[in-house]
Amino acid sequence: MRRPLAVASWLAVTAVLVTLACDPEDGPLLLFAEDFETICDGAPCGWTRTSGGPEQATWEETLHPGEHGLRLTGEVTVRGPAAPDSARRLRGTVVEVQLAHRCELGSTLSVSVVFEDASTGSLRDATLRVLSEPAWTAPAQTLTLPDPPLIGGRVVAVILTKGGAGVCEVGDLTVNTTELCLDGCC
Repeated sequence: MRRPLAVASWLAVTAVLVTLACDPEDGPLLLFAEDFETICDGAPCGWTRTSGGPEQATWEETLHPGEHGLRLTGEVTVRGPAAPDSARRLRGTVVEVQLAHRCELGSTLSVSVVFEDASTGSLRDATLRVLSEPAWTAPAQTLTLPDPPLIGGRVVAVILTKGGAGVCEVGDLTVNTTELCLDGCC
């Protein structure tokens, strides 16, 4: 009779340890980050303009001397690089996008985040219209991907779309989650 009790106790302890090991850390966890400071051929590395003219998406000094970002004018779209293969991966459907930016009145700005689902290889994306303010702001906004939840989703692109007249300036950009896929836990 003691053997089944010992096995049951061992299984219970193992289940608790696996649960503790698979629970993500407290707070948001970084999936993607861009500070627009690393330059390749006069533009932030990995960023390309996919619509609009070359003068509509430029790299420039932003709010603080020595800090840089993108200046987007008129109707223009830019696409950013993928997160490194070593980056954390999403398990679920909810991410938080934080974008330091300012937009003149009449301008719109949206952020699309494209994920690759490790379990299927398919690409999934969702778009968030950013709250546009004329003064520099960096609100965190929630972006929900359509179901089913991603298993091991990696950011493969971030797309910024600027609409309307006027200018938007974009500084730091992060994509965070509290739904993390840890090794062996997905």
